[in-house]
Amino acid sequence: MLGTGGCRRWGLCKDEQQPLPKQAYRGNKLRLDGFYYGAPTTDYKGIVRYNILIPYADGVVLFPGNTERNEMQAYIAALADGKALRSVKSSWGTFKIQDTSITVGRWNVNTCSYPSSLSTGRVVNDTTFVLTSTEIRSGGMNTTKVISDSYSFMHYTAKPDSTNSYLQ
Repeated sequence: MLGTGGCRRWGLCKDEQQPLPKQAYRGNKLRLDGFYYGAPTTDYKGIVRYNILIPYADGVVLFPGNTERNEMQAYIAALADGKALRSVKSSWGTFKIQDTSITVGRWNVNTCSYPSSLSTGRVVNDTTFVLTSTEIRSGGMNTTKVISDSYSFMHYTAKPDSTNSYLQ
């Protein structure tokens, strides 16, 4: 059996391409002066947590992870220098808004490589969007799932920098 290191050494692990090219966002359909948080989920310890998504005007989106509701701003502040996630490929992606449609592309974590996903949905208003489907691309195989992931806006100006090693 090949471990993750062996898989990479033998050239069997290939990262997928970012499914959505980086393109600056100049619209007003979504606010960019803060971050978006998803619906609550409960982790294995019974703690209610929220996924965070941070969009930028350059078309980049940061996926810093999840945190408790009352810790969101402190969590974002702890990332404000941008260095902690700058070299974590699965924390970065791109987004595009056209009319009331939103598309988000990203890399996902896997044991051997970084598959990509392309999620689509609709913008409800400038503080809310809902992702309704996601296509996961891995090793030439595509799987589409119906989802219903709603994100709500929270104003916060001390966002981390969008500089990263993967999206130029």
